Amino acid sequence: MCDKCCKCCPSVSCPQWPDRCCLCFNKKIGTFITGVLSILGNLAVLVPCVFALIKPEFWAEAYKTLEDWILNNHWDSDVTSSALRLLSLVSEHHALFLIILIAFCALHIFNSLLLIMGSLLEKRLLLIPWMIQDMLIILCVTLIFIFWAFFSFFVHVLVAVFFPVIAGLLLGFWFYLWRNVKEYFHFLGQDLAGHHNGTVYRKLPAPNSGRSLLAVS
Repeated sequence: MCDKCCKCCPSVSCPQWPDRCCLCFNKKIGTFITGVLSILGNLAVLVPCVFALIKPEFWAEAYKTLEDWILNNHWDSDVTSSALRLLSLVSEHHALFLIILIAFCALHIFNSLLLIMGSLLEKRLLLIPWMIQDMLIILCVTLIFIFWAFFSFFVHVLVAVFFPVIAGLLLGFWFYLWRNVKEYFHFLGQDLAGHHNGTVYRKLPAPNSGRSLLAVS
């Protein structure tokens, strides 16, 4: 069954298993798991940001550690100076930066909860906020991935070798989760259209106009 399921994966309109994904999960379950993973991932970012906002010494220690790491690595002088300027700019406005990041993660958690509710209740409109936000995130992460893949050559050889592989796998898995949600969204739309198309209408008999005229007279 698993082999047949994987063969049917690319098409949502598969006549045998239209609601299956490549991991042989039901698309409804896959969407639910995606929402849970999104919440856990956002909490992993949200909690340190809140802690750094509450305790400035935590941010100062992290800034000092990152600055020492940049200085201890013998990069190109222009790259090192640019990285330090960027790090200093972020540190000067770290409170605003953390607040924006916290608000973004909180919004993503809310959209992930809507995604979970949409998968459980089979309400396709509840999937839209998560799909829109994650599509924007995927685009931004793709641009960062391309930039950092080039920048990693100035950092270290091992970073230049392993970063594109690991980051590419994570980005591909993320896009796969988004595509699974999109297919489940279309599947719910097809199911809804099927219910509407299957409605049976009964033709009412035409009124007898002659009998009505006699009754009036």
